[in-house]
Amino acid sequence: MKDPCEYLDKINFNTKRFPQYTHLIESCPSENENEKIVRICRCWQSSKFPYCDDTHKIFIENGDSVGPYVAKLVSYKLSDEEKLKKQKYNEKYIKINNKLSSDKSSVLNVSVNCKPYINYKLKKSVLLSFVVLTSALLYGKKEKLINLYSTN
Repeated sequence: MKDPCEYLDKINFNTKRFPQYTHLIESCPSENENEKIVRICRCWQSSKFPYCDDTHKIFIENGDSVGPYVAKLVSYKLSDEEKLKKQKYNEKYIKINNKLSSDKSSVLNVSVNCKPYINYKLKKSVLLSFVVLTSALLYGKKEKLINLYSTN
């Protein structure tokens, strides 16, 4: 007699051919709503798969114990300190937004004599690359002049 464990990988209890992996996205209730209970099917026979519709009760009568996975989603209640932090953050954000919108109008009145802001490291690297490129260009011209005079 062969070992029954060899056939475990070949047995498929998913007789309705549901996808092997299903993603569920459920949102938690807000502060004012009641808790939410989600029942997820584990017997693969539910007509509302991946949600349970109590089809597993037939299997329980036959001796198999496959009940649903029950998830209880509860609203997250903020403490008074967290509410105060959130309120302060929102007020600060609104003030920054108002300040930025007032700055946008001042940007239009730019004076002609203002100097653009250039980072020192950026300025240094731009200057260095300019020096390298001009020296390479001058060196190339020098070689051409030497070749021109040497041929005459």
